[in-house]
Amino acid sequence: MRTMKKIGIITVACLAVGLAANAQTNNNNNAAGNKDKEELYQVVIGDKDFVPVKRNVVMKNTLPEVKKPTVKNAVTPDYSHQAVATVVPNRVPTMLPYGYRTAHHFSAQRGYLDLGAGTQLNIAGSLGYRFIDEEDLNLEALAQHNSTWEGRNGSKFLVPEDRQKQRYNDNVLGLDMEKLFRGGTLDAGVRFHYDSFNYYGGPATTWRDEKQGFMGLAVGAGWKGHASALGDHPLGYNLGVKLEYGKYEKGMYYFLSPDAKSQYAADEIVLAFNGGVNYQASSTVRAGIDLGATFVGNDRGYLDRVIPAVYSSPLPISDDRTTTWEATDTRISYGVIDISPYFRYEGESFRALLGAHAILSAGDGAKALVSPRVQVDADLASGVVLYANVLGGKTVHTLSSLHEATRYLNPSQYVRNTFSPLDLEAGLRLGPWHGFSSNVYAGYGIFRNAIAPIYGNSSEDYAFVNLYNLRTRGVKVGAHVNYQYRNIVEVDADFTFAPQDDEPLADGKSYAKSYLLGLDGATTVGSIDLTVRPIRKLSLGLGFEYRGGRRVTGVEQVYYYDEDGMPKYYPPLYSKIDLTDVLNLKARAEYRITPRFGVWAQASNLLGKRWDVFPGMSCQNIGLMAGISANF
Repeated sequence: MRTMKKIGIITVACLAVGLAANAQTNNNNNAAGNKDKEELYQVVIGDKDFVPVKRNVVMKNTLPEVKKPTVKNAVTPDYSHQAVATVVPNRVPTMLPYGYRTAHHFSAQRGYLDLGAGTQLNIAGSLGYRFIDEEDLNLEALAQHNSTWEGRNGSKFLVPEDRQKQRYNDNVLGLDMEKLFRGGTLDAGVRFHYDSFNYYGGPATTWRDEKQGFMGLAVGAGWKGHASALGDHPLGYNLGVKLEYGKYEKGMYYFLSPDAKSQYAADEIVLAFNGGVNYQASSTVRAGIDLGATFVGNDRGYLDRVIPAVYSSPLPISDDRTTTWEATDTRISYGVIDISPYFRYEGESFRALLGAHAILSAGDGAKALVSPRVQVDADLASGVVLYANVLGGKTVHTLSSLHEATRYLNPSQYVRNTFSPLDLEAGLRLGPWHGFSSNVYAGYGIFRNAIAPIYGNSSEDYAFVNLYNLRTRGVKVGAHVNYQYRNIVEVDADFTFAPQDDEPLADGKSYAKSYLLGLDGATTVGSIDLTVRPIRKLSLGLGFEYRGGRRVTGVEQVYYYDEDGMPKYYPPLYSKIDLTDVLNLKARAEYRITPRFGVWAQASNLLGKRWDVFPGMSCQNIGLMAGISANF
């Protein structure tokens, strides 16, 4: 009996243990099943392959641009030997939707396609694919296209029968590679650019009705590495090289025969090096030096020197006087070397970068130049930062970098490199506070050989003449405001005011009183963009751009021939050619049909305003465009 009782107890215990084990197994299986379901749920719904693109940013601002202030609190010692703090933008607008994509967030997808077409036969496309997408190796290719095949719009300066069709076919191909090693990162890339275009603007009866072609090829590579230094403090270094070739199909000048134009076509080879070393002495202190060297070899393409830098006159009071602007000329080979030491301190509430640019040149003007490289900012309170940038430097202008500016002016032209002895900006950054941030600033700059357009004011109906180099100095004030409410509403606004010199250029005038905001000489520049996402798949954008007080320089050169048949020049007559204000109302909508595919539409110049980008070069009227956007 007692034995049977023990057997019963053991049996019950075994059943209990078995039931518990079975329950635990079921629980584990259920947990595993739930986990599988969660993972399946995450794969199907949770993981987003598409990162929404803010189309208000993608809406291209192809008007002459003003550099936007950054909204970063920290000072960065990034080396930019070929750029000054603010330099006159070289870009010339061609059509309102024109522009190139500069970056893409691949997210979980390795390819993208944006393709659109619209009125006036405007076509824009961007295609990219990352062939290798590994943690230590990336390889991607891109192709971009912009073209217009109609573009016939009325100019304020030309009679309707003189209007021309704006036609161009602009393409870029690229390949980029990035490889991570234990000691650093290697990146390399190649770009090919081809643009075929007509000389849009000016009377159709002149040579500007001809067709021109430009080709640019650039190959570059860089290495960024680090090593241990004294006391195990890191020592960083970087090396880079770039080879660039640019060439126009033919030269451009009134008196050149068709055969001579190909002979005098401008071409150029640019070889640029950059490098640097920085030493992290402590968690707050870093010191370093950046180095750069650019060597440019130019062919002697023919150049139209419309007005000589030194001219003679029959007037007794104006013999052999020098004008205030420097005439461009065919350029021989030259080199620019930039040595930029700096010291950086980064504390909790105060950051500073103290340095300078020492620029050595051969065959490029002054042999030795010095400009500051100073950036400081301090936290006055939470979200309140006071900052000051005291910068300068030389900008090396190449055929490729000036292409968009000279394509409708004088593609055979070389211009002098711009140097800024001082470009000062100080301001106050606020936020971010609950989605709000702003920046209010004021600045003063001095520029030598700044780029500005000049037109022959004569019977040619403001035919384009040249770019020219101008000495200028002036002040600016501005503000940038951004507000975001969750992911539903975003408002971004910019405003800049810089009084321009209304006095025409005169002999003996050393500097124009202007802080240039663009090639069109605008006094006031403003923009506002509103983006609304009422539902997850739909994004709506509305924007407005304004450029006021625009003007360019006109010149008339009067001369006569002396008894020996030699031309004698009277002093040139300068004048201001006023341009109407830019009032561009634009809109955009995008609907994501699937996470990988969407459709979009955009409109420009909805007010139907007419303005000339430059005299004789009109903007496009109301423009409508639609297309697709895909990730794959």
